[in-house]
Amino acid sequence: MKIALCISGYFTNKTNSDLISTNAIYANIIDRVPQCDIFIHSFDVSQQDNILKKYPSVKKYIIEPQINFRTHLTPENIEYEKNAKFTYISIQYLSNLF
Repeated sequence: MKIALCISGYFTNKTNSDLISTNAIYANIIDRVPQCDIFIHSFDVSQQDNILKKYPSVKKYIIEPQINFRTHLTPENIEYEKNAKFTYISIQYLSNLF
């Protein structure tokens, strides 16, 4: 069975800019499922070199400047967002599965 790990978002923040020494994703997922294929989408352009160094076996990645989604909002989008029911699965939940 093939397993894909899709990582998205910013890899650093105001309180933690040291991507290389942070190992939560490795400790909780990659070390437990080493055969997984890694895919990355991020707006953390300033960390592109570190992201690729941290995840050298990434299958495919997109690292691009932050998109300003507010310029694309329409009344229909806003109404959809109000009524949509989204499901998010946290890394902590996934780590309990392995």
